[in-house]
Amino acid sequence: MGHRTSVGIHIQAYPGCSLNTALNPIIRISSDAPLALAEAMHNGGGMLAIRPVAATDWQSYRDLRLRALRDSQEAFASTHERESGRDDDDWRARVSAVASSSTAQAFFAHWNNEACGLVWCKASDVELGVVEIFQIWVTPDARGIGVGSALLERAIKWAEDHGAARVRLGVTIADSPAMNLYKASGFHAVGAPEPLREGSALMSQSMELNLGPRPARKEARS
Repeated sequence: MGHRTSVGIHIQAYPGCSLNTALNPIIRISSDAPLALAEAMHNGGGMLAIRPVAATDWQSYRDLRLRALRDSQEAFASTHERESGRDDDDWRARVSAVASSSTAQAFFAHWNNEACGLVWCKASDVELGVVEIFQIWVTPDARGIGVGSALLERAIKWAEDHGAARVRLGVTIADSPAMNLYKASGFHAVGAPEPLREGSALMSQSMELNLGPRPARKEARS
């Protein structure tokens, strides 16, 4: 992968909509955008930026991850009870490992310089050419303005840059914004549903996106 020095971003608005309408544009990161920065979009006086999680961000990552598990228990296989038992050294080591990895990357979303979203992507340990997406979550006060879409696009871009042929994630089976976003982005169900976690009545569905030329994105906000 060649070194990129310039920053590029494309903001795609739906036909008939301006950047100032309630229907927000979707960030699409151009091929020359560096991994250090996934640039920003302006909308209604706010600024959205996606950036990699650095080793020094371990406390911010910890707080956002625990908040996600507390707020959206139905969305994750792990639980707040389980993760909150980790000590600081564990959190620090986890974030340091991903920040220095060549096969994984976590990203923050920042709205007006406040962390408001998270995604983690990692090359599969068992399937060549597959990148798995985990932990995608947006704070309640930042939903509906395109943060989830921007995080997902950044994770897909990271997968493309690392030579993946497919991207895989799991989602709780429900008529939810997350499910609608993934379907609108071209993901399709693979395999049979499985319990979200032991003892849960909720079911999780694996979904995949085949990389390469993709159809025009359908309307979905997250």
